[in-house]
Amino acid sequence: MGGRFLHAIRSNTSDGFEICPADGCAPCGINVKFALRKGFEHPILGRLAKFGEQQGLDIFGAEFIERPDARLVTYDLNATTNYNPAVEAEAGTSGTAAVAALLRNALFASRC
Repeated sequence: MGGRFLHAIRSNTSDGFEICPADGCAPCGINVKFALRKGFEHPILGRLAKFGEQQGLDIFGAEFIERPDARLVTYDLNATTNYNPAVEAEAGTSGTAAVAALLRNALFASRC
């Protein structure tokens, strides 16, 4: 978000692959397949930030698979995403608030 990493989530794929972390995408509006990935630090974050900057992307999410040999394989970049309120609450971050702040800053910067 504006070159800043917000948080990482882990997806439980033991009973199938679900691509949407938003609560509304799960049956009955409850999605327990996604959890905060605490302390996520990996060189991929720097590479993704550089890619976003090169492409002029201020807002995007990256999806990757962690292979058994610990390599990460990025398979999708999203210009928009659905946010998971439970994960955001635990992380202390808000994707929606970060988007709003980025847009507010761009608006005020364009006025000067």
